[in-house]
Amino acid sequence: MSESADQIQQNIDRRRDDIAEKLDQIEDQVEERVQQVSGTVNQDMLRSELDRAKGEVKAEVARAGMGAAAIGGGGVVGLVAVVFLVQALMELLARRLPRWQAAGLVGLALSGTAIALGLSGKHQLQPDNLAPRQTITSLRQTAARAKAQLTSRR
Repeated sequence: MSESADQIQQNIDRRRDDIAEKLDQIEDQVEERVQQVSGTVNQDMLRSELDRAKGEVKAEVARAGMGAAAIGGGGVVGLVAVVFLVQALMELLARRLPRWQAAGLVGLALSGTAIALGLSGKHQLQPDNLAPRQTITSLRQTAARAKAQLTSRR
């Protein structure tokens, strides 16, 4: 784990701010479109799509927080694993066998757990896993319907 908990939290906060900024941009674009086609598109439908986008983004941010917690948990378990492995080495040098074997096995098990938690958290924080796909698709369909309505009335 090369990132500290503070760095991970900063990354999460930065991504949360980026998502909020993108959401505000989407909201501004939707508001502009609503004003452009005020009589032709159901404004309530667009607003509900925007509300759904906000809810989806909030859910993704919460999932990112869970991913960060898994990475943090992996770091803590990894630290404990290092302590056990160092203790195993000390026991090996001091006594020669049974105690260090037990400590070594525990350390290896904790190392495996740390790796699994870290990889799980990293996967959950991938940018592809944070995009509100359903809302983007729905907004595109709504924009296409609005465009079709405008062209059919001309």
